[in-house]
Amino acid sequence: MDAKALIESGKTALGIELGSTRIKGVLIDLKGRVLAAYLIDQKEDEKLEDYLDNRIFCELSGETTEPDAEDKKGFDTFMERYKAGLEIEKKAIETMNW
Repeated sequence: MDAKALIESGKTALGIELGSTRIKGVLIDLKGRVLAAYLIDQKEDEKLEDYLDNRIFCELSGETTEPDAEDKKGFDTFMERYKAGLEIEKKAIETMNW
């Protein structure tokens, strides 16, 4: 099955990391095989949005859905707790005897 057919059938996953200096993106199939890798394939000065729109999903149609309100509320709570825990992790690392 080619990449287009995999995407259309929902048998792919797109991972995006928003780093401090670079944005990395990778599209994989359900067996973990890389179908597209932004960091490797990007053209000079090509933004991730343009890479995805013009080179990965250009022949596909799609739709945007909004998250369920309760799911969004739960995720927002998770993120608040996660961010609060970062300070704890930072202190733990600082006090470890490396």
